Amino acid sequence: MFDAGSLHRYINFQFDCLMKPNMNQTISIKYFSILSEITGKRQEKLSIHEGDTLEDILLSISKRFPEIEKYHPHVRAAVNQNYEEFDFKPKNNDEIVFITPVSGG
Repeated sequence: MFDAGSLHRYINFQFDCLMKPNMNQTISIKYFSILSEITGKRQEKLSIHEGDTLEDILLSISKRFPEIEKYHPHVRAAVNQNYEEFDFKPKNNDEIVFITPVSGG
C-alpha cells in the first residue's frame, strides 16, 4: 500500500517515463543487507533513461520488488563510492549502491 509520499513519487515516475524517449544508458546496481535479501541479488545491470535520478531508479526497482518500498525512507545511495542525494542523475556505466542501515550487537 502506498502512503501519500510514495504515491506522489510513483505518479511522477510514471509521467517521467512517458516523457523520456528510450533507455540508452546502462548502470550497475549493488544491493546490501535487506535489499539483497528481498531482490535475491547482490548486483545487476539495469538500463535507464538519460536524466533518470536515483529516486527514479529505486522506484523502478520497487515496482519489481514491492517490499523495498517500506525501506525507502531508510535507503542511502552511493554512486561510484560517493554518497549522493536521490535527485542525483547517474551516467552510463556508473556503479550505484543502495544501502540500508545495519543493526546488530
